[in-house]
Amino acid sequence: MPKPGQITRAQAIKQVVETLSTPISFDDFADRVLAIAPSTAKSPRGAVRTEIRFFTIQHGLIFMDNRRTWLAPARAAMCGVRFRHTITRWEAENGVIIVNEDFTPFFPGHRYEFEKVMKNDLRLLDEAGEGLSFTVGIKQIRAKDPLLGEFTETHLCLNLPLWFLQQNVTEGDSILFTIEQWQPPVWKIEHEPVALRNQPAIAARNEELAEILFEILEAEQSERVYLVDTLPPAILRVSDPYGYPGDPWTEVIQTDVRMRYSEMDIC
Repeated sequence: MPKPGQITRAQAIKQVVETLSTPISFDDFADRVLAIAPSTAKSPRGAVRTEIRFFTIQHGLIFMDNRRTWLAPARAAMCGVRFRHTITRWEAENGVIIVNEDFTPFFPGHRYEFEKVMKNDLRLLDEAGEGLSFTVGIKQIRAKDPLLGEFTETHLCLNLPLWFLQQNVTEGDSILFTIEQWQPPVWKIEHEPVALRNQPAIAARNEELAEILFEILEAEQSERVYLVDTLPPAILRVSDPYGYPGDPWTEVIQTDVRMRYSEMDIC
């Protein structure tokens, strides 16, 4: 435990992360942290690894390989990454984008912070790079289940009714997001009509992501991995994470019989 006034390991990690612009070996990263906040642990590097082992992304870092020997700063690695959101009939009719678990890999914070980040920090740009006006709100949807009957779903939404109208967004169309800045988040959005959907390219990207996720899962002794730490590196390992995006990661896993996911993990 640091003495009063002494810098903590977490503070040292934050300082080092802020200096990074390219990938770095874990050993080099740990040595930089330890130079700022020395450790008396039996394994000083191990103490640093323990600090960032889980929820790595919340430290602004991404482990780039299964052995966790290389790290990349999220703000550099995730900038330019593209992802897809497919519009439902309800979204098209109401001019909104539901912010669900599909967005988990693309937010700098925890999923439970989505609303706070969206309201306070998020900026949206159109294809030309101009700022888009939007609001953030909670909306309720009436749904029906064969067993449960009627029930109400509550969703966090980006409200963009004017943009939807101007773009003539309809059910089945896609919204293509580009991460222009990681934190605070800046996203560029593009409308892709369903008729322009490149299904062969999407299928290839889906298959590629599925194989990467399964490889990561198989490399873990417990065969269970945390969503927030697994999805960003998996997305970055596809052949072109900055190119034409595949389907949401949730759909990729749902159609792969080898894997399933929950709110916290993939197994």
